[in-house]
Amino acid sequence: MQGALGGLAFTLVGISSPLFWAVLIAFFSLVPVVGSALIWVPAAIWIGLNGHWGKAVVIVAICGGVAGVADNIVRRCCCGMHAADELLLFVSVLGGIEVFGLLGIVAGPTIMAQRWACSVFIWNIATNWKKRGRKALQEYRERNYRPGIQAC
Repeated sequence: MQGALGGLAFTLVGISSPLFWAVLIAFFSLVPVVGSALIWVPAAIWIGLNGHWGKAVVIVAICGGVAGVADNIVRRCCCGMHAADELLLFVSVLGGIEVFGLLGIVAGPTIMAQRWACSVFIWNIATNWKKRGRKALQEYRERNYRPGIQAC
């Protein structure tokens, strides 16, 4: 979302190659704390120092105001992500790049998500087992009883 809105802002003010900057903003939005501001703040300063203060304000308003707020709202509502999740995502991207190269941008977070899902699944089984204990085992055996087939 930040990449798309940043690309729109860069297109409106006339910066060349807005698609490149949009992709760069989208990638840097994964960086915790500073995020996409590493791209659009220097661009706004550069445009402002060249005498186009109105265009600089447009970039700050769209990238800092609209994109930042919209991305935070959508991410919290749709994904339920917290700051720890963003840090985990960032570390998994860096780890993926270290291990797999450019493919690691996708492979790192994918492997981390699979590991996380397996951990949650095993945790749910373990906590359910603690709650239900022997009764759950007995119910399982009754449901899955098949005459003639011996279980170990």
